[in-house]
Amino acid sequence: MKKIKNANQGFTLLELLVVVLIIGILAAIALPQYKKAVERSKMAEAVTIVKTIAQAQQRYYLLHNEYLDCTGLDALDINLGGTDCTYSYSCICKETSNFIYMSNFATGGAIALAQRTPIYKYHISVLQNNPNRIRCSYAGTSGYQPNQIQKELCDKLNETGSL
Repeated sequence: MKKIKNANQGFTLLELLVVVLIIGILAAIALPQYKKAVERSKMAEAVTIVKTIAQAQQRYYLLHNEYLDCTGLDALDINLGGTDCTYSYSCICKETSNFIYMSNFATGGAIALAQRTPIYKYHISVLQNNPNRIRCSYAGTSGYQPNQIQKELCDKLNETGSL
């Protein structure tokens, strides 16, 4: 006599737990890497725009023997997109969803700067005394500190000059 297998037999509880455990392990490995990749792409965008502003400032400097004097982006001949913003210590200010881009500080420091928004966590800058070097700095009050991924990327940018 032949035995007929029960067609309604499903997965055991142990099999389901193993599958859930494997998915959990994969998610635990993949999520931090995903967050790092997202932050790296945002920072790379900021580096590109900061370099563009710095190069435009350098061209302006070569033509006029001084950096831009608050006449606006039209004098630099670049379009950053974003919305206009105003800060008392900046001549050029554009805000996007991730950064605030500024140039020509009254203190004479940065010719280009990107500040991470919505809360200040770190900024990427090009200084007048070294216009060929991108710098990344992080500081802030408690609650506004960069996360570990942002610190690692900022340190890597300072060490190698790239992400």
